[in-house]
Amino acid sequence: MTPSSRDTAPHDSPIVGRPVAPAKKIPTVQAILDAAINNLDEHGVAGFRINKVLEEAHASQGSLRHHFSDREGLIRAAEFERFFRLAIDEPAEQLRMVDQIATNEEFCEFIALQLTRIATDPDAAMTRKSRISVYANALERPELLASIMWLQDGYLAAQADVLKRAQDRGILNPELDPYDYAAFFHGLALSRTFNEFNMEEPERWLAIAIPAALAPLRIP
Repeated sequence: MTPSSRDTAPHDSPIVGRPVAPAKKIPTVQAILDAAINNLDEHGVAGFRINKVLEEAHASQGSLRHHFSDREGLIRAAEFERFFRLAIDEPAEQLRMVDQIATNEEFCEFIALQLTRIATDPDAAMTRKSRISVYANALERPELLASIMWLQDGYLAAQADVLKRAQDRGILNPELDPYDYAAFFHGLALSRTFNEFNMEEPERWLAIAIPAALAPLRIP
């Protein structure tokens, strides 16, 4: 991690050299990305069809070449955008909730509720699966993988900032490394996707996951 990544969230994509924040995109770029994400969600990379994307976006081959170069460039940009959308809103919402917490016990209850939501909420399950899909598609695409890791670093840094604010208020273990815990929690959350078919009852996973997540948070 670079020092700057802990201070600011990323805003510019290194894979296509363009702003990724929605407010900075021109309508044609946004329309193509929206259609590409829809196509990836429905068919995956193997079934990704440029003609269907352009038809849905009401865009031309010239627009595709101008903004994304080719099919591979569009897939990289769409996967990056998909990950960006999954990550961008969580820290702000969590910060709002954490700032209302007054004790370590309340903070632990908050984390337990987050894990319960991750394990039981259908929308959370979709988010988990979408993130894993992005990671999987990036494994054979070095530029995309580097970009996803860059964005994830900013995502984890934002999560770490939420934890650091709790430490500063004296409601969290002061010896805890916030970034390392954020990375651990992210991995723990995604792990539910890999075992939910073997452990269909979320209570079985939660019985292990919650104590594991709370132990580092408690004040010695």
